[in-house]
Amino acid sequence: MKKKICITIILSLIFIQSISPFVYGMGPSTSHPIYEGVKNGDSHFKNVSFSDIKKHWAREAIYEVAALKYMEGSGGKFYPDRYLSNEEILSIMVDILGMEEDEEISNPKSKATREDAAYYLGKALNLTPAGSDEIIKVYNFKDAHRIDKEKLPLIEAVLKKGYMSGANSNSFLPKGYINRAQMAQILFNASDDLAKKRNMLAKEGQIIEKNEVVENGKKVIYFNMENIDGTRNYLKYDKKSKNIFIVQKNKAIYYPDVLQKGDFLKYYIDKNGQVLYGRFTPKKDFNLTGTIEAINYEENTIRVLDYYEKKHTIKINPNTIIEIEGKTSNIAELYYGQEVSVKLKGNDAVRLIAYDEEDPERDGYIIPGTRFKVGDVLFITGNEIEIKSSSEREKYKINSSTGITKNGTRCELFQIKPGDKVMLTFDDIYTSEVSNIKVEDEERHIEGILKGKIELVDERNKELILKEPYIYIEGKWNPYGSHNIRLKAENDKLYEDGEKISLKKIKNRKNEEVYIAFDKSYGNMNISKLLIKSGSSVAHKDKIKDIEYGTGKFVVDNNTMYFHPGTIVVKDNRLVDSLNIDKNQDVFVYSDYTRGQRHASIVSIEGTGILDDRIDGTKLIVYRGKIEDIYDYGIKIGRMNYRLDHLKLTDNKWVEMSGSEKFILTEDTLIYDSELQKIIPSNSFVSSRYINYKDIKDSTLRERVKNDFYKGKTAYFVVRETKDEKEVLALNMTPQLNEYSQNVKTHYSTIGEIKDINVDNGTIGITKVKNYNTLNDRWENGSDETIDLNRSVVLLNDKPMTNDEIYKLRTKCKVYIVKNKDSSKDMGYVLLVED
Repeated sequence: MKKKICITIILSLIFIQSISPFVYGMGPSTSHPIYEGVKNGDSHFKNVSFSDIKKHWAREAIYEVAALKYMEGSGGKFYPDRYLSNEEILSIMVDILGMEEDEEISNPKSKATREDAAYYLGKALNLTPAGSDEIIKVYNFKDAHRIDKEKLPLIEAVLKKGYMSGANSNSFLPKGYINRAQMAQILFNASDDLAKKRNMLAKEGQIIEKNEVVENGKKVIYFNMENIDGTRNYLKYDKKSKNIFIVQKNKAIYYPDVLQKGDFLKYYIDKNGQVLYGRFTPKKDFNLTGTIEAINYEENTIRVLDYYEKKHTIKINPNTIIEIEGKTSNIAELYYGQEVSVKLKGNDAVRLIAYDEEDPERDGYIIPGTRFKVGDVLFITGNEIEIKSSSEREKYKINSSTGITKNGTRCELFQIKPGDKVMLTFDDIYTSEVSNIKVEDEERHIEGILKGKIELVDERNKELILKEPYIYIEGKWNPYGSHNIRLKAENDKLYEDGEKISLKKIKNRKNEEVYIAFDKSYGNMNISKLLIKSGSSVAHKDKIKDIEYGTGKFVVDNNTMYFHPGTIVVKDNRLVDSLNIDKNQDVFVYSDYTRGQRHASIVSIEGTGILDDRIDGTKLIVYRGKIEDIYDYGIKIGRMNYRLDHLKLTDNKWVEMSGSEKFILTEDTLIYDSELQKIIPSNSFVSSRYINYKDIKDSTLRERVKNDFYKGKTAYFVVRETKDEKEVLALNMTPQLNEYSQNVKTHYSTIGEIKDINVDNGTIGITKVKNYNTLNDRWENGSDETIDLNRSVVLLNDKPMTNDEIYKLRTKCKVYIVKNKDSSKDMGYVLLVED
């Protein structure tokens, strides 16, 4: 049976949990709170910048209690060594805790003593006085007899809480006077309980992203926080508006921009939802026991749920010692639900001991969800998933009740991609039906593909030095700096001619050329996959005309090529299995010509799957047509003009569709007038008989709806289709656009990756741009560009977004753009984004 082991704190630590990135450093959903700095926080910062405590022993406590407004200074000074009177201490308690002002003070102007401070604090915090048989700590002091008897029970409670200690190891000095610095230290020790009493929120967490955005013409910093209590929120810093919060680091105070990604922070939020103050917390050693709740192989992290129901994200570094049943192991051998004991420094694991779970009393019964499988997705359909573990391929059943989670939130089946690392859990030991699919990390991007020559191999440290490096970018090899590159080689994905090769053998291959898919973590460049070059290089770019998986060959650009386990296959910037190569895909192939054959070294699968058939039976389709009729919860589209039928985007080309079509409208359909750049209330379309036109505030828009202006006008329709119905997710009205015959092509498609977002201007930057050439039916490289969203409808994972919500987008997201050449500047009218 498992032993229940408690956490042993070696040194006090603020635990943190880290997770996924958000655009600008924010999370993927506004369901997470955003806390801003306090109004006029800049003035408060100056008031706390005391000139007389720079080298004072209590400056850390003084800065904190002043920042939290427990105590104040005057004239730019704190006067730390000035003694407090009874009246002043009571005033502090009244101000910060609302203690009764009619508390009886015999000598209000006399100097306050240590016992006075303890007594008033205990009373203000409503501590339970210790019973006569519970008074222990006080009697450890040789001067306990000098403490007033009526104050002794509360002083015992204060000592047990750790708010105060003895003046030294033997004496409490109850009658000793207390100065402002000492009082600040006591309040500092009680800070969390004081915060609760004042309806403030004290949180502890790690900054997992720090990013800048432009809002209302000002630079704003968002700190993406993941807290030890499992919650997530964002701290917003806007220096120009002077709404800031004070940050203490190394016993000095700073503006929030001193904080960096990875920093640990304890921070306080007032009852108005404003951040008052944060304190940087250094890493410390501690021991942790619990069970593994999640494993992120890409980031080399595990999430452990301790026996106090708190979650901790732990980094597994290259030098982390992992032991399972006394044998040295690695992160790949750990599994969900496994009990572990971890020695940590900060959140970095120094040593991890894992225990195999065995319970002979169960005899086949398992707790639902405790049987699991971890692997990379090879294929997934609406009723089965095939994964590849370290040793084999395995296939399991899925159904409509199978749960799917990604980053702790529910997601759709179509968001699972080949190459994703997943954990499958089961509710029965013998079943092949998956109860839940958990995508272990949000994305498993590689940074890129390099080629170069081997300069040196350090077998002991598992490192390879690459000289004369080049990086693959959009079909071309570009120089990658002027220096040698050091890469960590810690996995076994090292190949030559399709066979695995050891690092020891590569050591003897100096000056030979290699191809390397690499990622970055812990500040290192890591080899995801390496292939030794085996012949003369030949490049091809075309569609795959045919493929035979059994013989490992495919036809590209009328050339037969061979692929093997060592072939580096990349799709959506992810390293995927060669089984994901498929017929009719647009690919760039870099092959080595040897012994009369072309062997594919690199296969880059181009394009995007945003408009492909989905594994859940749905598909996104973009239509272009004229609105023939609008009725309750429905819309009919038809011919563009007498020479042109309505259009359907099929295989990245616009195809004429004869006749009319009916689509379903819902109250969630986003309806947009791109000419006015206004959202039309959906109820004016889905239930037009009942609309009150006064509800439409914009007068021009109101008149258009009232007079059926949109009937007979053209629009883009983003439709989610199933075998039974066609639902309009977004509708972009374009009354300003003229339509011609199909011979005059004004619509075309662009794909790319989000580079940056400008909230203020309503634009996004796109990189890795490709435009679809309808003449030769393939994607062609384009230049980076900026897309104006003011005339666009934007959908993120099938969910329409307003322009006010574009901060939800993240860099590196794939985007499909439908454009129209309606002016000297091509406009994007539909943007489909997949996260």
